[in-house]
Amino acid sequence: MKTSQLLLLWVTLLAVAGVANVCGAQPDDVTIQYVNPEKFTDFSIYGRDYRWSASYFASEISRDLRPMLKRKFPGSMLTLRFTNIDWPAVIEPRAGQEET
Repeated sequence: MKTSQLLLLWVTLLAVAGVANVCGAQPDDVTIQYVNPEKFTDFSIYGRDYRWSASYFASEISRDLRPMLKRKFPGSMLTLRFTNIDWPAVIEPRAGQEET
């Protein structure tokens, strides 16, 4: 198996298993879990597939939340479990309502 294939397999396993930090350098005080991310209807970041998007999103949100968690709740752990990601469609204003 090529190195690039092993890397892709590793990143995919991390994303699907819900590991928050791909590099593993930070403690697991923030964990992101996905339930069947392949079924998320709108889970695409930068036009990439759900595997890459899940990994990228987990590392970014963990990086952003970790400092606040440590500051406000020292020694605590946070687990975010996503069961669906479905961005809302553009909603047309109802008759008689103004657009904002």
